[in-house]
Amino acid sequence: DQYQPPDIPKDIPKFEADSQGAYGKEIKDKHFLLGNDYTFLNHGAFGSVLKDALAAGQAWQRHIEAQPLKFLDRELFPQLVYVTRRLCDFIDCKPTEIALIENATTGTNAVLKSMKFTSKDTIYYLDCTYGAVKKLLKFISAENGCNLKQINIPLFVESQQQIIDLVRSTLSQECTFAVFDHIPSNYPIVMPIKEIVKICKERNVPVFIDGAHALGSLPLTLRELDPDFYVSNAHKWFCSPKGCAFLYVKHCWQHKVRSLTVSHGFESGFNSEFIWTGQMLVTKWKTRLAASKNLFGSMCLIQLPEVISKRLARDNKVTYEQAELIQNVLYYDYKIEVPIKAYGNQLYVRISCHLYNDLSDYQKLCDAICVIAEKLV
Repeated sequence: DQYQPPDIPKDIPKFEADSQGAYGKEIKDKHFLLGNDYTFLNHGAFGSVLKDALAAGQAWQRHIEAQPLKFLDRELFPQLVYVTRRLCDFIDCKPTEIALIENATTGTNAVLKSMKFTSKDTIYYLDCTYGAVKKLLKFISAENGCNLKQINIPLFVESQQQIIDLVRSTLSQECTFAVFDHIPSNYPIVMPIKEIVKICKERNVPVFIDGAHALGSLPLTLRELDPDFYVSNAHKWFCSPKGCAFLYVKHCWQHKVRSLTVSHGFESGFNSEFIWTGQMLVTKWKTRLAASKNLFGSMCLIQLPEVISKRLARDNKVTYEQAELIQNVLYYDYKIEVPIKAYGNQLYVRISCHLYNDLSDYQKLCDAICVIAEKLV
């Protein structure tokens, strides 16, 4: 390997493993910018940047503006190559297989809009697919007439084998493309992506994986997963500054995938240890998890006390409207930042767990929901 990394004009933050296993407020105060006014249980939404990472990003911005032309014309490309190679070592793929992009949505649009689907195509996806991706699929369908095949997963998933069997039995021969979430936002179980990709390959169905929540929350080895396309954000569980993500495209598809923005690059080539916390809420609220506890990673979906759903339901239906109502009560009255989801005609809370959280954060949520439930009895 003849590669020589470029000189780095700014210091790169270095993080050493804490042998004491520190977490909670100590980690929060040392490494994050999160204030103490609110209990933050929604890292899964937009993440939270590490202090040192943000400082490094701002230092680079100042370096760029000191001589913009020199940086953009002479320094930028080798620095991007260096970053790309380091990232590929971390996620186990070749540097020529990924592109650095702004966010997962950009990558998803680039791939799906580049496929040029027709009325002869059918795109397969599950009902837990991210909402913005569903809207993109509907847009593409309306634009070119391709067919959409949405498959509903069980209301309670007991094992990954259920998902594997479901995909195997419903991915029919008319399907010409498939889209899956690695960790669905609204139903945050860790999907059996390796097995799903294998099924798709057996049936010659190209497969796109939305891994927005994967990088930093679980080991990611793209060589082993072997998808055709994979996208992930770095600003969520990887705690980088906003605007950092990557798109992986297998070499055999790179001739087809084009950037959404046509510029100078055109024709130049393609370049949980918190389940017990969830169980505490289940016990106190006398409800259940949305799936078997071994399926969750850094996020968990827990049913709220049934009285809340019953009292707020309209025509015996629970929707986003009721979920937003409870979410706003938690935010404004209790200073808790956490998303409420309407799923299977019940209300659920999606808790995130990062190093800066501790038990008292979840105890506060537990008590607040109990008070809300009591007021509705």
